[in-house]
Parts: sequence; C-alpha cells; structure tokens
Amino acid sequence: MKKNLVALMLSSVAAASALVGCGVPGASMVNGETGSLKGMSAVTGTKRAFLVGINDYMMQGADLRGCVNDIKNVQANMLSAEGFKANDTTVLLDQQATRENILAGLKAAVAATKKGDFLYFHYSGHGAQVRDTNGDEPDGMDEILCPTDLASGPNGFKNAILDDELQSILGQLPAGASMLFVSDSCNSGTVDRLNRVRGLNLENNTRNLDAVRVNTKAMSTFAARANSGAYTLISGCQDDQTSADAYITGTYNGALTYYLVDSYKKGGQAMTYADWHKATVSAIKANRYSQTPNLQGAANAKIFSIVN
Repeated sequence: MKKNLVALMLSSVAAASALVGCGVPGASMVNGETGSLKGMSAVTGTKRAFLVGINDYMMQGADLRGCVNDIKNVQANMLSAEGFKANDTTVLLDQQATRENILAGLKAAVAATKKGDFLYFHYSGHGAQVRDTNGDEPDGMDEILCPTDLASGPNGFKNAILDDELQSILGQLPAGASMLFVSDSCNSGTVDRLNRVRGLNLENNTRNLDAVRVNTKAMSTFAARANSGAYTLISGCQDDQTSADAYITGTYNGALTYYLVDSYKKGGQAMTYADWHKATVSAIKANRYSQTPNLQGAANAKIFSIVN
C-alpha cells in the first residue's frame, strides 16, 4: 500500500547555495547538492557521536514511535562498524532528552572534538517553525528542535531549541575536524492517517494532532554561519514532503534512518556521501515512500572521512 505523506521539511537548494556563498570549506554545488572540491583523509583522531531519539513527549498527543529504534539501529548496525566507541558516544532517549540535556550534550561533544576527529550528530524527533524574534530569518520564521519537555506557555512555547542556538554551538567545530548531521524529520506537518510523520505545526492545537516528526532549517543554515570545519547534512525529505515515522519489517522506524543504515550495510565504507544518498533515495522510492532525502555538504567525500 502506498505511504502517502504530507507537509514540509527544510530548505534545500537555496540553503545549499548559502553553504557555497558563505565559503564553507570544501563545498560546491553538484546537481542541487554540495560536493567536496578538496581532499579527504581518514580519521586520525576520535570518532565521537551524539545521538538523540524522542518518542515520549510531555506535550499531550505528540508521541512518536520510531525515534528510539532509529538510535538503536544506528548504534548497532553502523557506528559499531565504523569504530565509534561507547565511551565516545552520548545517547539521550525520551525523557532524558530535555532542552538542558540536549544543549549541554551537544556543547560537550563539540568542545571535545579536535583536529582529526569526526563528530556524528543524529536527531530523531519533533520540531517546528515559530515566528522569528530577532529578524535574522528571511522567511520570518525560526526553526526549532522539540525536546521532550517542550511546553506551551502564555508567550509561546517553552524549552524549544532555536536554530540560532544550534548554529552557535555547531559553529565551534574546529578546523581539521569533520561532522555528519543526520536529521530524520521535517519542519512542520499535518496528520497522515496511514503513517505518522515527524513535525509539529505549532500554529494549531497540538492536542488534536496525530504524532508527526520535524526537521529544522538549522540543519542547512548552521553550516553557512560556521567559521571552520567540514559539514555534511542528510535530512529526511524535500520542502513539500514529510519524513515518515513508519512500520517497517515488524518495528517502527524513521524511513530515512532505516534505509540509510540498510544502504550503509549493503554499500560499505567505500561509498561517498553522494553514493550513500543515492542508494538511500532508491530504497525509499522502491518501498513507495513519497519522500526524497536531502544531501548538502561534502557529497564527493568518502563517508565518515575528514574533509581537508
């Protein structure tokens, strides 16, 4: 049965253009994606991971099903094969993933990253758009990650993590380090009765929403504001789509994460990010999900490598 999906995700081609225009190291346009024009090398330092998966939200009606499985799948079937060690991996699941803990964990991961290190950041959970308050967003909207303790208040939503905050933290990645950011989400969503999607429309009463997933524009814009480091971004879908919180082979998973890991297991470590993206898109389409994952950054670099 075809999986119909609705709503939106993050900016794609325009954001990729911003990456190039702002001089992100090693970035160039490749068929609507960005690709490395510079060299690459094996990781000589530490491989570090910061993983966030949230099914359990304190806000009524917002729970998801596949986000925790996403993180377990990534750990068991991809990061272990890449040599990521438990001591260098931080995992926040469900009610551990508060605003305070996410920001503290991400700051710690970036601060610990040195030249020659690789940082992997995976987010599976809700997010949304809210009105911009400082005038730095051309579309008048700030994108947010939604931690488990997101709550409504008299002046809007409390405990949201703004894209500006993510940009400030991730922009501290040092020169000579590289980072992969995977977000299985979209930036707003409406209800799909056949499958859940990831994103919250905060303009509506979320009590009446089925669970939906999010991605934030921070996934594409933080790199444009970063001063150093090499960034690759993989997100769940295009602007007019949503990322499925789907039932696959007997368990709930994010469609992006499931087929990203599956393509990794089949393709191996010799793939470039462009190869990996292409294989993942093909698998998602073959299984009749109407979402197309987005790739930005060092597309021509080998996966999990340092882009010089």
